[in-house]
Amino acid sequence: MAYSCILILSLLLSSCAFAQQTFRVLFVGNSYTYYNSLPDQVSSLVEAGGHFLFAGQSTPGGFSLSQHLEHANTLDAIADPEGWDYVLLQEQSQMPVIPWYREHHTRPAAQGLDSLIAAQGSQTAFYMTWGRRYGGQQCIGQHCSADFADFFHMQDSLSASHLALGAEFDAPVAPVGMAFALALQENPDLVLWTADNSHPSAEGSYLAAATIAATLSGMEVSGWSWNGSLSPSLAGFYRGIADQAVAALGETDVLPLPETSALVEVYPNPFNPQTRIRWTQRRPGTAGLVIHDLLGRLCHQESTPPLPAGEHSLVWNGTSIEGRPVSSGVYIYRLVLPGSASSGRLSLLR
Repeated sequence: MAYSCILILSLLLSSCAFAQQTFRVLFVGNSYTYYNSLPDQVSSLVEAGGHFLFAGQSTPGGFSLSQHLEHANTLDAIADPEGWDYVLLQEQSQMPVIPWYREHHTRPAAQGLDSLIAAQGSQTAFYMTWGRRYGGQQCIGQHCSADFADFFHMQDSLSASHLALGAEFDAPVAPVGMAFALALQENPDLVLWTADNSHPSAEGSYLAAATIAATLSGMEVSGWSWNGSLSPSLAGFYRGIADQAVAALGETDVLPLPETSALVEVYPNPFNPQTRIRWTQRRPGTAGLVIHDLLGRLCHQESTPPLPAGEHSLVWNGTSIEGRPVSSGVYIYRLVLPGSASSGRLSLLR
């Protein structure tokens, strides 16, 4: 009898330790969200991890965030009395890389939606989309982006735009576009787009679902064995990539620093074409600045002559160590001073 009681208590404690979590997520976007039933795929992945995700959605074809801000169905969904853990915002796929639309549509609409979401006690999150398969110039009416050399060039700009939104509104970003880039670096022959070179294939949507699930749950999805329409090996590969993308983004948010970190100000940030890094140096000595992109590639490196204690600054003009302009994107700086150091993000928006 005593053994049975101990066994039952053990099972109860075990079930509490691995208690199922429930997430309520409202997906707000367009065809990049409804293609291949993306919200259902996120739910299936979360369920495979032993949890539950209830997904709502407002995803009219071609919609932008500014249209959602005036769309009755979206506004009603945000105001659902049961509330949402997250409202995941997916912008029209070109606007974040077209400077005029980014400043006159994306940011103001995100601000308006974020205010409505916060008023309901919910959390805004952003869905970082991916670049076109071959890059190219993106135009809406008379306003155009840069002429992107390829997918990676366009993705740099999309990543910077979405991460700037996340920082401005203190909101998590599901780095789907970054996951596309990591996957293609592993295997350039992956089929992530449909024939239009814009919308996601079944593989692209699965990778998006895995990245969103990992972001919103805060858990690794590698071991969640729901494969959708993919083979177990391919689905497992994409889940691993999703975990890598989310982990890489997390590492840029919280970087370990010495106990005595430098007092640093970066302005402007986001920037174009240059930014100034200012700091207060507590001890005399040399300062060293190193800047990498999100994939760890060295972009800039310089050291100062010996400096007295006090305020100093360095300017980065958005060029590489070879002197060539770098593309739009997010970069990580590390400033090393005598007895202290600091790290952070720089967003270049050309």
